[in-house]
Amino acid sequence: MWRSPRRCSAGALALTLSLPCLWIKLTRFRRVFVLLIVWTSPKLWVWARGETPRGLRGVKMYEIKGIKTLSVRDGVALTANLYREGRIVANVEDRGDGGCMWIHWNENSGLESALLVDWFNKSEADHWTTDFKDSEFSDKCELAIEWLIEIAQNNKSAKKNILIRVSVEPFPDGMRRFENYQMKNVTLSNRDALQSVVNQFVNAEVWDITSQSFVYAKDLLKKKVVA
Repeated sequence: MWRSPRRCSAGALALTLSLPCLWIKLTRFRRVFVLLIVWTSPKLWVWARGETPRGLRGVKMYEIKGIKTLSVRDGVALTANLYREGRIVANVEDRGDGGCMWIHWNENSGLESALLVDWFNKSEADHWTTDFKDSEFSDKCELAIEWLIEIAQNNKSAKKNILIRVSVEPFPDGMRRFENYQMKNVTLSNRDALQSVVNQFVNAEVWDITSQSFVYAKDLLKKKVVA
């Protein structure tokens, strides 16, 4: 049976006005139960649509944590955990023997590896781009994890030092090539140190923890001057 908009609006208004009376009649336990439903229902709906809940929007899509290294005969062995949206999805192992990286997925290895490759394909991994496009699918997972490991290690080192990279003559295939330096026991918050970097290397890039990437030191210095 069709109802007029006026009747629908009146019914909604009556329901709204009756809510305080219904709330008063509820026991304490039932009030907690109602609040729990109201609080969780939007989050469940967001998960059902495949979106990231608002509480997780500040969480990185992918990151590496718990890096442990060990010097071995042929190099450096490494173990770490791969996180997706704050949840461990795989354990990573590099045995330091020059072989491939071992990725032990917790579950749904096919889906998780596809999500990782898709994310890496859309990310700004500038000096990994050439390798990525010419690699097999399994190698793309390894490249993505190597990039995440580099981010984690740079973030850790940049808390005490300024990480500097300077672009030099590229390889014949056009891939960018860098020379890396460090200014120890000083951070980007020190404007004089940043100015010293610019004076020494005009087109130097420094690691910025905030943006999780290398940025031009001269651009960062301009922002500090404006601020």
